[in-house]
Formats: sequence, C-alpha cells, structure tokens
Amino acid sequence: MRLKIISGGHSTDTEIINEETGEPLKNVKSITWQIATGQMAEVTLELMKIPVELIGETKEIS
Repeated sequence: MRLKIISGGHSTDTEIINEETGEPLKNVKSITWQIATGQMAEVTLELMKIPVELIGETKEIS
C-alpha cells in the first residue's frame, strides 16, 4: 500500500490517503515520522479499532 499524508500542521486537519484507491485511511491514532542522518525515513502509524481474527498455537515450556 502506498500512503499519502496531507497536513496543515495540526492533527485535526491531517489526512492519510491510500494512494492506490484514493480512500482515506481510517482509525489512525497517531503518526510518527523519524529521519536519522544516513538512514532511510521511518514512518509509524498507530491504528485503533481494527477488526482482526487471530489463531495461534501454544507450547508448554519445561
């Protein structure tokens, strides 16, 4: 997924758009943008209220 972030500088006017579909990405709680010298930019999106179904296995630890 390719994302577009549009912001006027406040959280109330910030939008995250799925650039492939043109649809806004909903349920975004926060965005963190970090760039360190000599490294690639890193963006973290924290999402909330995302429906999920998980299946896992457990193992007994002795």
